[in-house]
Amino acid sequence: MTLRPSQVESDTLVVSFVPPRPLPGMTGLGASFALWLGFSHVEVEDSAAGQFQQLSPEELHKALAPLLPDHPRRFFCGASLGGHAALYYANWFNARAIAFAPRLPGHAYFRPWLTAGRRRLARLPLSHRDLPDVADPALRPSVLFDPWIAADAAYVDRFVRPAYPEAWFLPVRGGGHKVARLLAYQHRLKPILADILVHERQPELGYDLDGRPRNHLRLARKALNRGDAPAASHWLFQLMRNPATPGLVEAMDRYHALTGSALLR
Repeated sequence: MTLRPSQVESDTLVVSFVPPRPLPGMTGLGASFALWLGFSHVEVEDSAAGQFQQLSPEELHKALAPLLPDHPRRFFCGASLGGHAALYYANWFNARAIAFAPRLPGHAYFRPWLTAGRRRLARLPLSHRDLPDVADPALRPSVLFDPWIAADAAYVDRFVRPAYPEAWFLPVRGGGHKVARLLAYQHRLKPILADILVHERQPELGYDLDGRPRNHLRLARKALNRGDAPAASHWLFQLMRNPATPGLVEAMDRYHALTGSALLR
């Protein structure tokens, strides 16, 4: 667990939950932005690849206890498995969770959606109770997900809606499972986080990601394969006008690895 205290006096604590094997140099969701806002930040990583089952709420509470008196405003953030962890642990801290495409792949409910290479996840013993059994409905988390992704929609319908009937649900159709990274590449993630963290209001996306210009993606991939960053940037920029293209986030990740920057030139 990594603590990054604010350099100024702050009453806000942001805790990010990071699944194993993040991108090289990748920090927890909202980490840099929280620090830029002057908030204290803690990063909790599932380094044991145990889907956070080895960390009890009581152990996390003990670890964060020194910070709690000075930080009455608390936000727990995460994407995918980290989103599930944020929703789960927030109940012990009176915190508002911000979850992007949350899911718990080890739960038996998800076995129909696990591919052959991921079925080992279903054999992981789960020690945590189901979210509806521990949830405080008054916390009203924010949940952003793509309802076109069956596993993500199933998680929301089966676990989140019964637990938090008054939650802020923001469907991002076409965003895919990696909706947080897609919104970051689109420079829309920080405005969303600012609405929640600073203004405590429900964000407005104002659009559905419904375009699929696959030919631009094919040309971008060819440019990336030959290491041609300017050409890749050109085609990726065209894609960003209709960002709901399957494979766009992976292509942007490759561009980031090639150039060391996520900014298209």
